[in-house]
Formats: sequence, C-alpha cells, structure tokens
Amino acid sequence: MVTQPSTKSKIVRPIALMTDFGSATPFVGAMKGVIMTINREARVIDLTHDISPYNVIQAAMALKSSYSYFPKGTIFMVVVDPTVGSERKKILVEAGGRFFVGPDNGVFGLVLEETPAENVTNVKNRKYFLEKISNTFHGRDIFAPVAAWLSLGTNVSEFGPQVESIAELSIPQATVSGDYMITGEILFNDRFGNLTTNITAEMVEKLTEAAGEDSVQISVKKERIASLTTHYAEGKGASALVNSWGYLEIYLPMGNALQELGIETGEPVWVSQR
Repeated sequence: MVTQPSTKSKIVRPIALMTDFGSATPFVGAMKGVIMTINREARVIDLTHDISPYNVIQAAMALKSSYSYFPKGTIFMVVVDPTVGSERKKILVEAGGRFFVGPDNGVFGLVLEETPAENVTNVKNRKYFLEKISNTFHGRDIFAPVAAWLSLGTNVSEFGPQVESIAELSIPQATVSGDYMITGEILFNDRFGNLTTNITAEMVEKLTEAAGEDSVQISVKKERIASLTTHYAEGKGASALVNSWGYLEIYLPMGNALQELGIETGEPVWVSQR
C-alpha cells in the first residue's frame, strides 16, 4: 500500500523516465500512477521508452547524451533491466547535482565516466517500496516509489547504505591501427533503422585531419561509403555522418538501413583512407 505524504511536503525534483517498455503495454502508465499517488504534483518527463529491448548499452548512451540538458535536481529513473528479480543491486546515484535510480547493471556507467558519483546508495529500505513486490516489475514496485519519494526531497541516506562500487559497463571499443584504419562495429539501431557505431567523433576527426575530408571511406558489409555527410538529407544511398550523440552513424536517406541494407548489430565497420 502506498502512503499518501503530507500536503506540507515540498516538491523540488522533476523525474525523467527511460525504459525499453515501448508504448503498447500499460507498464509506463502503471509507474506514473505510483509516482502520482505518492507525489500528486510530480513533474514526470518521458525521456524515451523506445530503447531496444534489454539494450543496456543503448540506454547508457542515450542517458549520457541527454542528462546534461536537464536542470540540476532532476531524477533519472532508468528501467532497462534484463536481470530483473535477480540478486543485482538496486541503486540510487547522486552525480553532478542530479540523481539516477535504477538497476545496478552498468546503465549509469557512461554518465559516471564524465561526472563522477558523489555517493551511491544500495536501495534497501522497504519503507519506500510498494507493499507487494513482483519479481518481474521492479520499475513499478521499487524504482517508481523511490523516485517519487526522492522527488519530495527525501534524503538519499534514508533509502539504504552507501556502497563503494557498482557494476561497470562493457562496451566494445573501436580501435585505430596502421595508416589511419579505424575498426569498430554497429552497437544498435534506432526506430528509423539508423545504425550507431562505437566509432567516436574524435576518431573520425583525427582521420579526416590526417587524410583529408575527401579521402575517407567507410566500409560496412558490402557497402562502401565514399564520404561523410553533415546532415541526413545530404546523403544518397548508404551514407554516414557523426550523429548528435558524437558517434559515427550509418543511415539510408528516407529509408531504413537496418532493413534495406541488411546491416545488423555487431557488424564490423571500417573507416580508412581511400
């Protein structure tokens, strides 16, 4: 049973939600219902619910590319949780004046690389959970109520003990070798079929500076992309650009690279001199 807080509670923190639940289920709505029951005046923002199922890496990259645009005090509740119900910790991280609530599976790793954690709490105090806890829906029964109570200004120390270490995120790293050869891979696709790689903007910039912008070739599967574009409409056929997240992306203008080019997650990508 959710206890309704005193009307004297001070609302100080908005909540941004990120999940892989999509929009065809009632899961997101149920979490919002829990939040609103605890804090009737909660400000809840849908960051995205279209993370590819179980894709912790995609969630981590999406969070890293978005969190700094939110005001300090924002609570990011991230439920991309393929091991829900297991012994993995439930954590509350404070970093850069913002809060991050979710499973201890590395999803906050990229944020913490650039904004070190000020403290990490192992969320254990059942006072801030729903009375009945499902093994398959911690988003509703644990993370949503914790985020709601946190939004009311509850001190992080109330939720559980501090911990020194949390799970690290393992992302395949692109490499540079030989005469300006970058080797990477496709990490995930978005709903448009655009394919994000693990090749960073910095890697591409160093290559173009050394080889010349018109001397760069991108190779993936059977496709040979002769140069980088600066925006989507500029491309013709299989194309590539550095996306807003700061990674090389393969795309098909007004098309779906995933479906039409048959390029999937894990496919090797090479960037080299022509």
